[in-house]
Amino acid sequence: MTTGREKEGGAPHEGRRVLITGAAGGGGAALARELAAGGARLALVDAETDAEGRTRESGDGRLAARATELGDGAVFVDRRDAADADAFVAEAAAALGG
Repeated sequence: MTTGREKEGGAPHEGRRVLITGAAGGGGAALARELAAGGARLALVDAETDAEGRTRESGDGRLAARATELGDGAVFVDRRDAADADAFVAEAAAALGG
């Protein structure tokens, strides 16, 4: 993804903090990989995960695995209650340094 705001000689997303919903699979996971490769710090959220990052249906830990795959710049945020958007946005901001 090219934004036109890439720094000369630097990572295109360096210094950005991004909250990605639906990050356990599909388009959200692909976006997470691309942004992480570009230097962004990520908070990963998926409605189908528990506090350990396991998907509710299978318990396979896809979101926690995604955060591990992406390295130190990625954390996952528990989003059991989709109605509590303020809480998960605040948790993501805290995890990414404000």
